[in-house]
Amino acid sequence: MQIDLTDSGLRPASMSDWKQVADITAEGFREDPVNTWVFGNPRAILSAMRVLTRENYLKHGFSHLHGDGGSTMWLAPGVAGDLWPLPMLKLALGQIRHGQKGAIARAIEL
Repeated sequence: MQIDLTDSGLRPASMSDWKQVADITAEGFREDPVNTWVFGNPRAILSAMRVLTRENYLKHGFSHLHGDGGSTMWLAPGVAGDLWPLPMLKLALGQIRHGQKGAIARAIEL
């Protein structure tokens, strides 16, 4: 079933939208207890969302934008959320730079 989103203001996000999708999503999870526990602070959450958006959701899932203030990121059922070695390294480097001690271990545990 195809849903017509023409009049809703919702549009599919493209790879060129990666930063906007990531930044909106990070803002939405800024005070999320799980993300705060894993990453420790808003800058670390933003760093993680930027890698996950660019390297996973926009490549293997689907994302949408609504105006300048709304975004979604989804992986379809059965699609693995695993990152390849280079994106995993990017995620880890961002956490070393911005995350709290133990962020990488907590992310792997989760």
